[in-house]
Amino acid sequence: MTADSPLPRIDAAALEETIGQISAGHDHVERFLRDAFGNLAGLADEFARQQRLAAANCRAQEAEFHRREEQLGRQRAQLEATFQRMQELAAQLSAPAAMNPQAAAQFERILNGVEQQRSAIASALETAGSQSSQLSQMIEELAAARRDLAQSRQEILAQRELLERIPPEECGSQDAEMRQRLAELEQQRGAWSEERAVLETELDSVRNRAAELTDALDEERRRVAEERKGWAEELRRMRRLLETLADRPPPTPPPLAVPPAQANPATAGSRPPAEADAANDPVLHSVMAQFEILQKDLARRRKARAGAQLGSEKVGHA
Repeated sequence: MTADSPLPRIDAAALEETIGQISAGHDHVERFLRDAFGNLAGLADEFARQQRLAAANCRAQEAEFHRREEQLGRQRAQLEATFQRMQELAAQLSAPAAMNPQAAAQFERILNGVEQQRSAIASALETAGSQSSQLSQMIEELAAARRDLAQSRQEILAQRELLERIPPEECGSQDAEMRQRLAELEQQRGAWSEERAVLETELDSVRNRAAELTDALDEERRRVAEERKGWAEELRRMRRLLETLADRPPPTPPPLAVPPAQANPATAGSRPPAEADAANDPVLHSVMAQFEILQKDLARRRKARAGAQLGSEKVGHA
């Protein structure tokens, strides 16, 4: 190549597109491998759990089988002893001197005992068969889990081989950048996790505060409803008293001609007749007493309301 020959031109757009495709392919392979390794870890944990469970069940079944075997051995020994006794009794019964009712009754009791023991042995064998079928089912499930784990390992190995087939000159220059990007993503994820924890804590506090305010509002509504009910009852009582007072006939006027000698000057000058009638009116006394009770109840309710508002303000500041 001479000094005057032109340099070859490089298609920057095509090069950038190729680099982008290689980066996307690496990102896809990396995500796939991370998911595959995550699934492998989950399957390994599940396999270990199933293996521990199967081992524990196997130990329990083995202990149960040993116990059943010992029980069957004892029952077999009892049956052999019973059979021997039956042979002895049969020999005794075969003799003419042994033909008596007591021996026949004893022989019948022994036969009943043997029948009961045979039934118990049959039920024990059925129980052992059902437990054996359960153990076989668990072994099949464990084998299926092992097959799934082996299949997942084969898939991961295949993906690893596919990744190794990529030329190192295509992926070596981008490994550092990809690792840096992954580290940044991990940091962002950690920051997001912390921010989420803070937001969840704040949300819990807001929910607690909202619950407290809701309870306070419900209490205030209940108190207002009780006050309205009390006021309505007081108004109905006052209305009945006023209606009773209005339905009463007017007081009769005093006689016009009163002898001067019979009148008491001090009493006549100190209280007019209308005031004397009003003072002796029991209905008016009842109305005035109801008004006094109403005023006291109003003052008590105002004091209780002020105390409740002060308590809610303290809770809000807290």
